[in-house]
Amino acid sequence: MKHIFTLLITISLTVLGAKAQNVGSVVPDFTLQDTDGENFTLSNNKGKVIFIFLLGYNCHLCINATPTVKSTIINQFNSNNNFLAIEIDAWNGSITQVKNFKTVTGLDIPILQKGSDLVRSWSTFHDRLVVIDSQGIMRYKGTLPVSSTINSAKSVVEELLNNLTTDVFELEQQGGFLYQNFPNPVTGKTNIYFNLESSGQTQLKIYNVAGELINIPVNEYLQTGRHLVTIDGINLKSGVYLYNLESNGKTDTKRMLVK
Repeated sequence: MKHIFTLLITISLTVLGAKAQNVGSVVPDFTLQDTDGENFTLSNNKGKVIFIFLLGYNCHLCINATPTVKSTIINQFNSNNNFLAIEIDAWNGSITQVKNFKTVTGLDIPILQKGSDLVRSWSTFHDRLVVIDSQGIMRYKGTLPVSSTINSAKSVVEELLNNLTTDVFELEQQGGFLYQNFPNPVTGKTNIYFNLESSGQTQLKIYNVAGELINIPVNEYLQTGRHLVTIDGINLKSGVYLYNLESNGKTDTKRMLVK
């Protein structure tokens, strides 16, 4: 049966085996350690717009670009709970060398170490910017030094954040299992957030108002935490639809209106 919903999903691949990452492609999951010894995993930050400054730990151009990154990006967006800025060292420097970059620049955002293999898999290098959207899709990859592309990256970040009309953390504070889709009514793409208190087999099903099953966007084992599914109802007839979530014996159903 032809699916009338398109699900944007993140496919986990090993970094070294992945094809070069280009704008519009799903970024394979990765884990790198920051200078505090904490692991950063891309998939754990699903739902956020991620701004990435690719640096060389002793790159003078990178060091000189940090005041602009701070004023144009960090100061503008860091208070937004749907935004995250990180740096990745593309030179595989020692922890002392990478920490020195942070000390010299005063740019107080996480720096991930040993990122050369990851950066190469993206077909880019140091002194470049990357923006990943809330579904894990690469939306921007600078082809020129940071000083020349910072405003372009800022425009992409602004657009992506504007499309996230509901604050994920506000939803979590409300408690609950399955949240109302947004935007609603649906005129194109819409987002469905849900929060799992424990890991388990999870199904998200879409029904029409007559109770007929339309699609199953999610049918897999998911980890504890929040999850985001983006569906595209552009080919769907106008009307009321139901979406039902089942996981670990819990179930909930909500309505969405397609115009």
